[in-house]
Amino acid sequence: MSDNKKSMPELAMALDIEGLESYFNSLNANRDTVKCPVCKSGNWAVAASHDDKKKPMIVTLPIPQLQGKGVWNYTLICDTCGYTMLFNCSSVVRKLEASGKL
Repeated sequence: MSDNKKSMPELAMALDIEGLESYFNSLNANRDTVKCPVCKSGNWAVAASHDDKKKPMIVTLPIPQLQGKGVWNYTLICDTCGYTMLFNCSSVVRKLEASGKL
């Protein structure tokens, strides 16, 4: 019996910028636009991968006790001042998968 279920890293890398922007926009759907804590702008951008401009960049935060291991994050960057928010890839992927969008 084969399991065709994709792993979190595969799903995280499969997500495109449009899908991630849609996810971020859904977070704002029932409230005011998320404002930058530094400059108060509401203009945000998803950083693109260096390898594929249609895919979001994934930033890895290292785990000190586990050599070569890290926590993957998508970035949302303020277009005005450059402030950066990180969104855990695993959490985003689980929510998109549960909603049938990934």
